[in-house]
Amino acid sequence: MPTLWAKTVEFDKIAVGDRLPILVKWETEHTIRRFVAPQDQSEDQPEDQPDDEDESKPPDNLPEAALTGYVSELLEKAFPYERLSADGSRFEVTTLHPVRLGDTTGISGRVTGKREEDGRRLVDCEIVIDVDGQGIAAQARAVVSL
Repeated sequence: MPTLWAKTVEFDKIAVGDRLPILVKWETEHTIRRFVAPQDQSEDQPEDQPDDEDESKPPDNLPEAALTGYVSELLEKAFPYERLSADGSRFEVTTLHPVRLGDTTGISGRVTGKREEDGRRLVDCEIVIDVDGQGIAAQARAVVSL
């Protein structure tokens, strides 16, 4: 089955079983820290404190919001970005077990259906986040309105 790519995807050419691109992530202290660090520390940071990263130990587990971000990143590679927020598009992530510091994850998916509903052209997808050697850490279901 073909792999979908955002720049070339066309509703009429999509078939059940088509693959989404594959993402691979390696969870390091840095990747976990960026998901738990405040978005902008510069305003709240005292002037006498250096701009270096906080030396405190990050959590051992990747926050669930990061898994949602990974699913979004995968969908952005398969479908035009603006279609992910179009009327009718949505996705939901279900976490099965934590992704930990040092884990390597593979994020992949496939098309499970396509339909026209209320004037929208919808593509249904299943996505899995698989941790090397530990099985599926999370699953997601997505609907993209093309």
